[in-house]
Amino acid sequence: MSKAFSALPPVDYDDRLYEGGPDAILAVIRETDPSIRTLLIIGHNPGLHETARLLIAAGDIETRERLNEGLPTAGLARIDFPADDWRKVRPRHGRLGVFVSPRSL
Repeated sequence: MSKAFSALPPVDYDDRLYEGGPDAILAVIRETDPSIRTLLIIGHNPGLHETARLLIAAGDIETRERLNEGLPTAGLARIDFPADDWRKVRPRHGRLGVFVSPRSL
């Protein structure tokens, strides 16, 4: 992925993401500095899939249904939030903007 960026973004490693469930992943999200506008979380399932499903309240219905079926390896779900502070992220608060799976490419 680094080749896609003109300047490498900062990277933090957090062991809670390795096999973490939604509570652990939400804790990592909420601890993110509010000055950070975009956050990319890379981890493992089932935690990432469960967290994505927990956070999404809106978005294209067909896309949401595809995500409900699973978040495969190398899948990407972009969830947008109305708040400008990661501490305010809560369940059923996000909008699924994009869901891409290797099969859909």
